[in-house]
Amino acid sequence: MELESQNAIDAIRWGTDFLLKATNSSGYVYVQVGNYSGQNCWQRAEDGPRPLYVVSEQSPGSDVTAEIASALAASSMVFKHIDPAYSAKLLERSEKIFKFADENRGPYIISLGPWVCPFGCSAEYEVRFFQR
Repeated sequence: MELESQNAIDAIRWGTDFLLKATNSSGYVYVQVGNYSGQNCWQRAEDGPRPLYVVSEQSPGSDVTAEIASALAASSMVFKHIDPAYSAKLLERSEKIFKFADENRGPYIISLGPWVCPFGCSAEYEVRFFQR
């Protein structure tokens, strides 16, 4: 059982490392790589171009940004006793990203339109934002 626990912890770290990279640029949050048409592509991501989508102060996406903040905060609890420094980093970034979401409200479907559909087609960002 211990081996599988470590596998789960490693998977969480892999995901949170990705989210840390996606939120590393001040004023920008990278929220999606690829588009819907890319779902029909079976080649490795490294073998072909993939569009990158970002939310910012000018193009808000508080729904997806708040979800990232929530994932980072939840993950910080996993690492609290295992890796306190990493846990603190996750929590600090979560607070920073949530503040960014709160100050730049609006659904990312409005900002990024058809590029994110059908992945995030709801304009009801308040429901997703305030349930956190």
